[in-house]
Amino acid sequence: ERELFLPAIYNYRHATELYIKAVSGGDKIHDLNILKQRLSKTLKENFNAVMPTWFSNIIDAFHFADPSGSTFRYADSLPNEELYVDLNHVKIIMNWMAESFEIIRKEIESR
Repeated sequence: ERELFLPAIYNYRHATELYIKAVSGGDKIHDLNILKQRLSKTLKENFNAVMPTWFSNIIDAFHFADPSGSTFRYADSLPNEELYVDLNHVKIIMNWMAESFEIIRKEIESR
């Protein structure tokens, strides 16, 4: 199971990082906390909006489990705490996130 879990979670975490960078920059940054701050600023400046809690929670969860962006990629520094993840649920939430980022990106580009 671990062989399937690690690549899936790594890719979801990396996708989250890339989605944020696509709408708010930060090419060489991998720290999701910094990227989340940039995303918050982008949402405020472009839409006068506050980041939804569910968005923030996803970013926070990935940052907590993998602050450097390499934990699940190399599996050399796995978290000490056991993680319980429903991959079907994560897939649904990540689809919502992808759709949301696509809407944000298109709206920013149309301005």
